Amino acid sequence: MKIKFLDWKDTLKSSILEHYSFLNKEDDISNILLNTINVLGKAQLRYGKKEVLLSKELKQNSRYEKFKKEIEEIKISFENNQFKLIEKRLSNDHQKSIINKDTMLDILDIEHFHLAKEKDCRTKELLFVKYSKIDNKIYFIDIFDHNSFFNKEIIEIIHNNWQEVLLDLKLNNNATINKLKNKYYYLLQNKYATNCIYPINDNPETNYFTYGIMSNKTAIQDYTKVQIILRDIEYFYQNKLLVENKLKICMNKNFNKIKQLKVITIWEYNKVRFKEIYSNTYIELLDNNKCHLYTLNTRSVN
Repeated sequence: MKIKFLDWKDTLKSSILEHYSFLNKEDDISNILLNTINVLGKAQLRYGKKEVLLSKELKQNSRYEKFKKEIEEIKISFENNQFKLIEKRLSNDHQKSIINKDTMLDILDIEHFHLAKEKDCRTKELLFVKYSKIDNKIYFIDIFDHNSFFNKEIIEIIHNNWQEVLLDLKLNNNATINKLKNKYYYLLQNKYATNCIYPINDNPETNYFTYGIMSNKTAIQDYTKVQIILRDIEYFYQNKLLVENKLKICMNKNFNKIKQLKVITIWEYNKVRFKEIYSNTYIELLDNNKCHLYTLNTRSVN
């Protein structure tokens, strides 16, 4: 029996738009996937109960006592998975659009919150925080202003308090480094979406490289994920017979139930997910000639 594979670009696109109707339906599938990954990435950083750690520099900052109540509000919101309560403290661009490109967030997982004492009021004082991608920790760095984006001091504070969270950005001692001395130059470099080296405490043997942004301000890691997804789907569609044989092996007697398949939203980057259009049957193709078969009654689709 031959399985009919529906056009994957149309079905994947419509599946994403069902979840995220605010995306531009006129965009091509690559841009829709990029924006989807951007939205998912922010959600993974911001949501979930967090363990909050404060730097010694923040505690010693002369402005800490002035904004202690606001900082505690932000801290408690993270600890209780109530990010919605502090969304009003995000930048205006983030509040206007959930798919706003934030170079500092995309490169360093660092976000800033306005420390206003009045509701919906902007302020020059900003609390900078760093998210962790590997656990539930969040690091409160210090109080800065809008002239401090990509300031060398931000990286130095993280280094002095939690070196382990910067390991993926650390350059080895043999790297060729053009030492940058002007703090404004760090800001200027990244403002225009280029990459930059940070020597810590003017030590040529301790350097971090903030990298990962393309000229159009797209995060390289997001672009790479999209290309992997597109490559995998193209492979399956170009090798439909192999897919059918794989389904026969892993599904056994259930294989005859499969008539037509369409690609739907792929939330995990190493998996291709299909839906059988005449039923609530979903299939994820895995490695080693295995697949995961489930229905809406046995598992929810994210």
